[in-house]
Amino acid sequence: MNSKQKILIAFLDWGLGHATRCMPIVDALLERNYQVIIAGNGKSLLMMQEQYPNLKSYELPDYNIQYNGDKNAAWQILFQARKIYNAIKKEHQFLSTILEIENINIIISDNRYGIYHQNCKNIFIGHQIAIQAPRPFKFVEPFLLKQILKLISKFNELWIPDMEDEVHNLSGVLSHKIKFTIPVKYIGILSRFNKDNHSSKIDDKRYKIVALISGVEPSRSDFEQKIIKSLEETNRTCLLICGRIEKQKSIKQHKNITIINFLQGDKLEHYLQQAEVVICRSGYSTVMDLMALEKKAIFIPTPGQTEQEYLAENLAKQGIAIYQKQSSMNLVAALSQIESIKGFKNNTSFLFRKEVLDDL
Repeated sequence: MNSKQKILIAFLDWGLGHATRCMPIVDALLERNYQVIIAGNGKSLLMMQEQYPNLKSYELPDYNIQYNGDKNAAWQILFQARKIYNAIKKEHQFLSTILEIENINIIISDNRYGIYHQNCKNIFIGHQIAIQAPRPFKFVEPFLLKQILKLISKFNELWIPDMEDEVHNLSGVLSHKIKFTIPVKYIGILSRFNKDNHSSKIDDKRYKIVALISGVEPSRSDFEQKIIKSLEETNRTCLLICGRIEKQKSIKQHKNITIINFLQGDKLEHYLQQAEVVICRSGYSTVMDLMALEKKAIFIPTPGQTEQEYLAENLAKQGIAIYQKQSSMNLVAALSQIESIKGFKNNTSFLFRKEVLDDL
C-alpha cells in the first residue's frame, strides 16, 4: 500500500459506540501502512486518543444536542433539527481548516454528515438510514428517509456495518430494502473484540453477570441508579461497568455488585468473554460487540430511542436476546428466562470485510 495515502476518520460523539466501531477500521488501515488522522469531540475523542496516542487528531465542533432522558429521544432530535443542520454546516466549514494543514486523500465519516470534501474520496459509515418514528407517527418515516438519503448523497460511498443477507443481519429495516442514491457496501460487523482472544493477564472469572452502561447524560446516570437497584435483587455476584470516562479508574463494592467507572481494551474484553449474561442498552455498536463474542444478552433500550427499541424487539422476536423496558425492568425474571434464548452466533462471513479497504 502507498504509505503516503492519508486518511481522515471522523466519528460522532453520541455515546462511545461510533468511536469504538471505528477501531477495527483504524487498525486495518495502519496494518496497510496508511497514514491515519482521527477527528471527533468529547469523550469519544478522548478515548480514541488514549487508544491511539501516536495518531494526529483534531477536535471537531460539538453537535451539542440537548437530551432529556425522560422524553422521547426521536422527537427531541427532531425539534433540534435546525441546531443539527447548523452543526453539520459548521463541521463542514471546519474541515476546510484541516485540509489546509493536511493533504488528505480519503475521508471516512461515521455519522458526521458534514465531513466530506470535493477533493477527497468520501465514505459515510452508517447503519440507521431508515429512522424509526414513534408508533403513532410512522407516516413521517418516508420523509425522514428522504432527508437522510439527501445528506448521504454528498458522499461517494456508503458503508453499512452489517451483513447484506436479509436473513442473517442485525440492523433489519434500518438499512435493508432501501433504494440508495449512492453506491453501498455491506462491510460486515465492526467490533474491537474477538471471541478467540483469551487474555492471560486476568484470571478473575467470578463475574457471570456483567452490566454495561452507555449513552449520553442524563440518561446514562438515570440508568445507572435503576440498574444498581435491580442487580441487588438478583443476589448474584455482578460486575457493573458504568461507562464514565474519567482520568482515574475507580472500583467500589456495593452489596453483591462490583462497580467500576470504566474499562477499556483487554480488560473489558476479558470480563465480557467470561460473562454468561450481558445486561446493556441495545445500541448498535454494543449489539455488534456481543455478536462478535457470541454472548447472551438482556437488552434494556434507552427510553424513547426508537432505534434501540427496534433492535431489542427485533432480536427478541428472533429468540436471540431478552428485551425489557426500563420502566418495568425485572432482572430476576429476565435471568430466569436466559436458558430459553439462543444468544448471538457468529461466523467468519459476518466479520469486517477488510477487502473493502483494498478498493481505496
